[in-house]
Amino acid sequence: MRLRILEAAEEDLAEASNWYEDQKDGLGRRFLAAVRGTLELVRNNPKGFASLEGVAEADEIRRTQVKGFPYLIVFRIEASEVLVTAVGHTARGPRYWQSRLRNRDADD
Repeated sequence: MRLRILEAAEEDLAEASNWYEDQKDGLGRRFLAAVRGTLELVRNNPKGFASLEGVAEADEIRRTQVKGFPYLIVFRIEASEVLVTAVGHTARGPRYWQSRLRNRDADD
């Protein structure tokens, strides 16, 4: 299945990677590699991840944690693609990314 990452999620990813790299040389690259591996799993089997309860269209909106890092990848399963809406720290409020679903067409 095709995987698309919203620009806002790309910004989340860059910000987190830069922060990790500032903490320790090479850690940002390790974070990016872990995210890439997780995204590949999502692309290959998007329905294999937990649905988000309490969210409209919860069956299509799912999440998974990045192995080795306290970050979640939030994505939506659409007809022809998997749309990554956020790459956020687990301590971050869980709904900050919801407006991105409404504004995703502006990202095209």
